[in-house]
Amino acid sequence: MSTTRRVGRPRKVAPDFDGDPREQILSAAARLFEQAGFAGTSTREIAAAAGLTQGSIFHYFPTKADILAELLDRTTEPALSYVADLQNLDVSTTQRLCLLNYLDALALCSGPYNEAALMFLPEAREPMFDDYWRKRQVLVDSYQEVIRAGVESGEFEDDDPARLNTLVCALTESSVRWFDRARESPRETAELVARTVLKIVLRERVDTEAIVSTTVAEYGDTFPGIVPVTTALPDAR
Repeated sequence: MSTTRRVGRPRKVAPDFDGDPREQILSAAARLFEQAGFAGTSTREIAAAAGLTQGSIFHYFPTKADILAELLDRTTEPALSYVADLQNLDVSTTQRLCLLNYLDALALCSGPYNEAALMFLPEAREPMFDDYWRKRQVLVDSYQEVIRAGVESGEFEDDDPARLNTLVCALTESSVRWFDRARESPRETAELVARTVLKIVLRERVDTEAIVSTTVAEYGDTFPGIVPVTTALPDAR
């Protein structure tokens, strides 16, 4: 991701939106952070892209860091909010991992901009964003609980659960590097990630496509609101 600051005047969008100004700010910031990086984007540029005054931004977000924190949370909190429900769902461990992975990948790939890639910004590792990483760790730990249960039941490869979990999480997070939202469907991509994860962890060779499609079809809609609500702004080029 480029961190080169753009020169010249910020691109402007006419302030004719009917939506929530908070969502306009988040959408504009997501696009600009992805294009120019966190340090390379000013609140003035965010305001111009959102069709708002610079002062109005601070009414919703006291600092630019608060905007990034909200965008980061949106890539984790949807899946994390369903962890308890998944644990109580009467399904096999394989299906539970399938659903957790599907919901996580769907949250990472949803939205008009690649918000999830913002986790790889160098600034995202600063202490002010520790709360996001704690939330992400809770989700990672939830993966490990499912993987450990699968190893103990014999469904998953008899491997080190911690190492297997690291591989699964790394594969899932890598989707933000190659997913092309202009040409690919978030839901189809999430199913692809889930199929690939099952191929890695399952002890027996089975039809992973059938497992994922059946599981998602039966339970996927049980978890409404998984797609972040950030909406695309017109590109004022």
